[in-house]
Amino acid sequence: MLSRLSEHSVSQHPLDRLTELSIGRCGLGSEGALALAASPHLSRLSSLTLRWNGIGPVGAAAIAASPFLA
Repeated sequence: MLSRLSEHSVSQHPLDRLTELSIGRCGLGSEGALALAASPHLSRLSSLTLRWNGIGPVGAAAIAASPFLA
């Protein structure tokens, strides 16, 4: 039987504890922005930098409206 700590560690996604993400100039595009906006694993982010990624109005709107990136 796993201990509570082990159960928690196994079930937790590696991105769940991420608080800052800076991914400028990586060609993210609007599709990448939509994927970020839909990820529940990024809900702890307090800082997100997406400079020079060409996310466009659709990607920007998705990021702004994301329930996970509040």
